[in-house]
Amino acid sequence: MGEEKQKILSEEERDAFRGTTIEENGDAHNYEDDQRNVFRDRAEQQSAGGFRGYSIHSYGCGTGIFILIMFLCVLAGMFFFLLPVYVIGALVIAAIYAISKYLK
Repeated sequence: MGEEKQKILSEEERDAFRGTTIEENGDAHNYEDDQRNVFRDRAEQQSAGGFRGYSIHSYGCGTGIFILIMFLCVLAGMFFFLLPVYVIGALVIAAIYAISKYLK
């Protein structure tokens, strides 16, 4: 098995590299291990109450109005969508009624 050649990376190459890197002082760093450590540290901070993470604060000043407007839009859409059906239904019923009166 051949020995792999070592290459000195620039800072950009080092940061983008996804394998094991060896620092000048001999310390080896593995990208996957570093990522696992970051996630583990965040989880430990969250469980300890130190790191609160990211959160979205909503003060609810417009939520009720938004839901009301959406409800009214749905009702209006249903009305305008179903209005032709109601008109056609009324015309059919009127035609049946007129024909039945005419035949009597």
